[in-house]
Amino acid sequence: KVKTKHRNLTKLGIQTNKAWEWANTRLGYWRIAKSPILDRALDNQYWSNQGLKSLLMRYQTLRLT
Repeated sequence: KVKTKHRNLTKLGIQTNKAWEWANTRLGYWRIAKSPILDRALDNQYWSNQGLKSLLMRYQTLRLT
């Protein structure tokens, strides 16, 4: 499980030493959902590349019209 977390974090662009440090957490995926680990790995750029739209950008667009 630690190796899988490490591999996934390095695929997301996290440096190897930080990926090992973060992969060794005893917390499960649900418990680290809003942690600095995933905030750095899954940033807004990642989600926009996945095709998700920003609610903030949509709100600002509608607010100006």
